[in-house]
Amino acid sequence: ASAAGRRQAPSSSSGSSSGSSSSKKNAKPGDVADLNEVGVDCDGQICAVFILDGPSSEEDLAVAKEVALAEAGGPYGFGWLDGRCHSDFSTAAFDVDPSKVPTLVAYAKRKKRFAAYVGHFNAKDLKSFLRGVVSGRTPTQPLRSGDALPPFDAQRHARDCLNVSLEEPIADDDDGAIDGDLMAEIIAEEAAKKKAIDDEAKAEKKRLDAEAAARRQEEANKQNKAPKKKKKPKKKKKFASTDL
Repeated sequence: ASAAGRRQAPSSSSGSSSGSSSSKKNAKPGDVADLNEVGVDCDGQICAVFILDGPSSEEDLAVAKEVALAEAGGPYGFGWLDGRCHSDFSTAAFDVDPSKVPTLVAYAKRKKRFAAYVGHFNAKDLKSFLRGVVSGRTPTQPLRSGDALPPFDAQRHARDCLNVSLEEPIADDDDGAIDGDLMAEIIAEEAAKKKAIDDEAKAEKKRLDAEAAARRQEEANKQNKAPKKKKKPKKKKKFASTDL
């Protein structure tokens, strides 16, 4: 599919991007608010912000909704941000640049601290991450921007991102061939190193076996050259006349 065909950003399950108090009150379990025009603003003690990969985020947003539904009883407010469009904000606040998306950030509004998820973007691990934050098993850290969130450009998404493809350029065939050749070279080098180590080990074993065989032969030669002790003839017992 062309880039133009994938420009529309994923829609939030709340059906509204205004972030108004009325839409928050009408939020249902499993809703993930669109924060792209309001910033990190959510209900709950912890803002669970899914930072997604812009126009290609539909599958990841479905995972986010699954997590939000499963954790609906927790102290979270769920929302999502376009991690490419708002990369300046997410990097300045949470140290999440486009190379780290999709991911999830748990932001404690009152304490101004956060934890960023690292791992595969699947519902099971994301739920475990959130529970770890609440229980204290997952450590948090201060905002990268200090005591407050950095400025958020609420107009950027509509102005710059909805009509522009933010996909990374796809590597051409030549680049792929270079990567393939490089990998083949690395594999060949590792195989040569392994063969050299194996050959060295075999040579050492052969040397040790030869030395052991030489020692055994030397011991055998010494035994053959040693003079044999002559057996003394047994003396015949003399009988006294009284023995007859």
